Amino acid sequence: MHSQGDGGGSLSMSGSNSALSDEQIQELNAFYGLDKPVHVAYFDWLTNLASLDLGESTRYYEPVSDMIAERLPVSLFYGGMTFFISYFISIPLGYYKA
Repeated sequence: MHSQGDGGGSLSMSGSNSALSDEQIQELNAFYGLDKPVHVAYFDWLTNLASLDLGESTRYYEPVSDMIAERLPVSLFYGGMTFFISYFISIPLGYYKA
């Protein structure tokens, strides 16, 4: 373990060792809602969820609902094929084997 005086660096998110300024950190906290109390942020999240607003992807910067809608047909296809193979092929073969 490093102590703060041995040159190993500090784990603090703000200050002179940070790549971001305090203003930038405050802007990011406000953008992601981290500046609100937990119960307020949770209520906001529940309200958005009830209106089917799943937010924006932090990786692709697209609405999450659009990404789900885009990928849902492929997921349903593979899920349907797995269901078909499991129930209409494997179970009769298992019954025949028994």
